Amino acid sequence: MDLDRCTPHDLRRAPRVVRRARTALAAALLVLAGCDGGGAPGTAAQAGRLLVTNGDDSIATCTVAADGEIESCSSSRLETLLVPGSVDAADGRVYLTDLGENGLTTCDAGSDGRLDGCTDADGGGVLRAPMGVTVAGDRLWASNGDGGIATCALDGAGRPHGCTLAAAKGTFANPMGLAVRDGFAFVANQLASTIEVCAVDAAGVFGACTSFDGGGAFAMPSGLTLADARLFVTNLDDGSIATCVLDGPGRLGRCRRSAQGDALDGPLDVAVNGPVAYVSNAGSDTVATCDLAADGAVERCEAGSAGRVFLHPSAVAFVPEAP
Repeated sequence: MDLDRCTPHDLRRAPRVVRRARTALAAALLVLAGCDGGGAPGTAAQAGRLLVTNGDDSIATCTVAADGEIESCSSSRLETLLVPGSVDAADGRVYLTDLGENGLTTCDAGSDGRLDGCTDADGGGVLRAPMGVTVAGDRLWASNGDGGIATCALDGAGRPHGCTLAAAKGTFANPMGLAVRDGFAFVANQLASTIEVCAVDAAGVFGACTSFDGGGAFAMPSGLTLADARLFVTNLDDGSIATCVLDGPGRLGRCRRSAQGDALDGPLDVAVNGPVAYVSNAGSDTVATCDLAADGAVERCEAGSAGRVFLHPSAVAFVPEAP
């Protein structure tokens, strides 16, 4: 649906939002995908905000209604952030990787949708073109462009410090999105077209890893998110979304791939809000909204834009409204 007939930044429609346009695959590979942000298929959607990192170095913030629909969006730039990569949110704070500065930016998520009190961290030199970011408990992890993974502790204010390597340079083949849960890390191992599931110790360091190809369900996986007992993965190579069931701690099974035609164009990242998924389309300067069945199946996606708010969007995270 062409949303340009609406007001420039108004994305509200019935029943679903978001549109399409186009960009180069090379640009899509430079920026990243993301994190563990979302609800669970079959549960109710929540009101909140959608955060999207753009290729023009801006951050888009969209208002999400209680039914999961995107209502309106605006974009801005942060002085502390040179080249935004990925984004995650936890405990009222937003975490962004900075590809240009090999660092991290941490902000408070204001109730008005603004990002306030932003501070930088250089990661002690262990961040190398950090691609993905995820927060779990009192730790943060970022995937590096050199094939390694960095991990940082979070202080009482949620600021990263004491960063070290969780996995050495060259461990993975262009790792992109990642998520951590129950002592295991899930890594989108893009150039190998696998999801790597690695044991993680209390210090955030990776142990033994197991490769999953999803029975062919992954094709240059880029973004991923865990929602309930499922893993959702965006496939950059064929513009699809894969859904897998978590068969147990650190185990993936029953993966299936869903193609959504031109509604997904260079999909880099995915976030879940109950029965709704949001996908950043780097190939069309859009964000897609998808319906999820109770079993996690992707049933329908539609893409739309809001003026020039989205430009080569890379990562996306959903932040529920505070109770």
